[in-house]
Amino acid sequence: MFPEILTQRLKIIPLTIEFAQAILDQNSATVQQYFIVFNSLAQVQRWLEDYFKLEAEGKKIETVLLSREDNSLVGMVAFDHLKNSEIELRIWVSPKFQGLGLAKEACKALLSELILTQIRKPVLYIVNKENIPSINLAKSLGFGLIREITDEDGDDYLEFKLDGRYLRLSLLP
Repeated sequence: MFPEILTQRLKIIPLTIEFAQAILDQNSATVQQYFIVFNSLAQVQRWLEDYFKLEAEGKKIETVLLSREDNSLVGMVAFDHLKNSEIELRIWVSPKFQGLGLAKEACKALLSELILTQIRKPVLYIVNKENIPSINLAKSLGFGLIREITDEDGDDYLEFKLDGRYLRLSLLP
């Protein structure tokens, strides 16, 4: 677990079971394109149980982004594969909060707090090739494109990497 992180517009806190219903409520078709499809509260709760096991093993950190204005769920940011030599960043933001720079604000805060001070490993960010806002987010955070990937379903992705050599500079205000 990590401490609450406050940014100008966000409160970033560890994921808890109390957010199960809010996650289900935000699981729109737009979010499902790049996140997990949940059809019931029970599915979200099972996913959370699996996450808590991975967190306890030190393999994953999942955070919740809340609006400081009204405490509503803005989205989530996760770091996966913490025991590997490179970790993976995942993020989703509710459609009603997209385009406001909140993903960048959250990622900068989390990368500064967790990656620079605690984890200190290169970060990968794998993005669907058609997800232009996420591609722009990767570039704005200083991630460099390292390769294109086509998965078994024929979907094309871009793999970006943020290496420690560039991390400090990219996170400056």
